[in-house]
Amino acid sequence: MRLREDIDWRGSYEKPDGTIVPAQATRRGWIAAGETADQIEAARAKLDASMTPAMPDQVNLWIAELSVITARREDAPEVEALRLSAYRSRLSAYPADVSREALLGHPWRFFPAWAELAEVCDRLVAERRQIKAALERAAADLAERELRARALPTEGTATQTQEEAEASRKRRATVLGDMIAEMRAKAEAEQARQDEDAVRAAENFAAYRPKAAE
Repeated sequence: MRLREDIDWRGSYEKPDGTIVPAQATRRGWIAAGETADQIEAARAKLDASMTPAMPDQVNLWIAELSVITARREDAPEVEALRLSAYRSRLSAYPADVSREALLGHPWRFFPAWAELAEVCDRLVAERRQIKAALERAAADLAERELRARALPTEGTATQTQEEAEASRKRRATVLGDMIAEMRAKAEAEQARQDEDAVRAAENFAAYRPKAAE
């Protein structure tokens, strides 16, 4: 299983005021290439295992420890219970090691608002999410390649010899000629029917025409 970073390199350049901006490298994520379906599934299984959240009781202990080592305002017991439940449910979206590192590894001075804690969690889990996206793209690309490989060649995609191309041209010309002949036959038949109707109409009209005086 091979993973490589997708890095966007930007060379140094000079601003209009003469200031030189140094070269910069921007990480855009990860790229997985050259894998088999089994390798992709194995990597995804390992990644899914690394995303397992902590047990609720363990999160309760970490939050309680954080509340002891940081400055915070005491609230009514029901508010404290609601806060604990709200933080615990949101942390369930993150891996256990990420939750612990965000709660106890970060040097909080004050008990963090959820927005602050989520920012740290997102930063810690960002690389795993990027790898997951790379594996999903690799799986989709592999599936597309397999579908293309199984697809039967069509007249537009198959490579034809000169003889095959000439035979195909003649077949198309024959089909086109048959279509034109059929259309012409239908048009002639319609014209004949209209001529017959005109004759019958003239005959019917003649039966009611007054005879010329002798």
